[in-house]
Order: sequence, then structure tokens, then C-alpha cells
Amino acid sequence: MAGEMREATFQQLIDDGLLEIGDGYRAQNNELGGTGPIFLRAGHVTDSHIDFTDVEHFHAHLADKVRSKMSRMDDTIITTKGNSTGRTSFVTDRLPPFVYSPHLSDWRTRDPKKLCGGFLRYWSQGVEFVDQLSGMKASTDMAPYLSLTDQRRLKITLPPLAEQKAIAAVLGALDDKIELNR
Repeated sequence: MAGEMREATFQQLIDDGLLEIGDGYRAQNNELGGTGPIFLRAGHVTDSHIDFTDVEHFHAHLADKVRSKMSRMDDTIITTKGNSTGRTSFVTDRLPPFVYSPHLSDWRTRDPKKLCGGFLRYWSQGVEFVDQLSGMKASTDMAPYLSLTDQRRLKITLPPLAEQKAIAAVLGALDDKIELNR
């Protein structure tokens, strides 16, 4: 396909208004146990899907308080702490809304006319990201960790938007087929 590949750091994409990186909400025990928004923990995120079995819920009256940490369609989700660091998933219109826990980050496209959210999701499973992640998550002598600062340093090779969309469409169709068979 025609067009130029572009290399950028996540920080450059943020500065250009194309990307937003978010972290999760630090819930207090007394905020959970209700019937309000779902509180999604890292343990519910697998590389193939999000498992909503046994999720906790906020009390309904806290919905406005946690709204800024809620999922949005086309968010790429990444686990950032512990042995699960680097698992990724993607928010589709088939998922209920949920609040990210502190062990999760989200990558959100701010301009879908220049950066495809689905492409970010599949990039997060590719060698360019995995190689960077392996060095970053081992940079502490504690448990594996991918900080927001580290995420801003990530380098991504971006094809033109049409190619980003084509990649997301092809791989998304494969994921849909896998999900259907599950």
C-alpha cells in the first residue's frame, strides 16, 4: 500500500494529540460490593479475551466518581504490574463498560483519522512491543512493572492509516472467528 511508515514514541503521539495513556482507579474496599460499574482487575485480562467471571462492582452512587477511569470502545488494555505484565486486550462494543484497576493501563486513540485503535491492539501483540516490554518490565528488582513513564518511551512504527485499518480488520476478523468458536 502507498504511504510512508512513521516511527514515533508514544510521547510524540501524545504530544501530537493522537494518543492518550491512562491508568486505573485505586478502589477502596468500601467502594466495592454494589451493583454499579464493574471493577476490572488485571487477573480478568487474558491475551485472548476479558473474563468477567467473579468481577466486583462499585456501589451505584459512585458511577460519576469513577467515570474518568471507565473503558471506552477501541481502548487497548495492558496489564502493568506483576507476573501478568504485558497481557493485552481490546474493548469492543460487545463488552460492558468497566473501570480500570491500578494494574491496568489503557491506550486510547484521540484522533481515529490518524491512529487506528485496532492497530494499537495488534501492535501490542507484535515483536516490536514485546521486545521493548521485556527490557522495560525487568528494569526493577521488584516484580515486573511497566510504568506510565516507560509506556511514554515506547517506540512504534506506524504504517499509513489505510494500512493500520486493514491490519486491524484482518486480525479482528480472525479474533471474531476464534471468539465465535470459543
